[in-house]
Amino acid sequence: MNIAFAVIEHSQRYYDFYNELLDYIKRHFAHVESGIQGDAWIYVTQEEQTVAVDTFCSMQFEIKSDGKNALLQSVIDTIQEKYPVRIYDTPIERALIILLMQQVSSSPIHSVSRLLLSYTEAVRNRRHSHRTCGRCR
Repeated sequence: MNIAFAVIEHSQRYYDFYNELLDYIKRHFAHVESGIQGDAWIYVTQEEQTVAVDTFCSMQFEIKSDGKNALLQSVIDTIQEKYPVRIYDTPIERALIILLMQQVSSSPIHSVSRLLLSYTEAVRNRRHSHRTCGRCR
């Protein structure tokens, strides 16, 4: 699951919040796997779909999937019934962030600036809708 669609906003440390969140998710979904060791993770599966609720790339729980699907929406809706959830305007592709971070750690500062600009442009292009753009008609 490389795409983060939302984050659960809570004030507790994630390892203090984990058991409460896990119990809540288990009450609403039949197939749940979980663990905590350094980071916390909860996987909800239904048929061929899997949604992750984890802290692998954040200090708060992010809701992730490989793409938009019915289970993802169901998990978000269920969690929103009890906890504040912020839906990302643009889903965050973690693979791109990890690649960017690897580049940053080994690049001079001017290269980092170019990488950030490239990433920003890629996100902007992904949001572009040819149907509503005046330049594309």
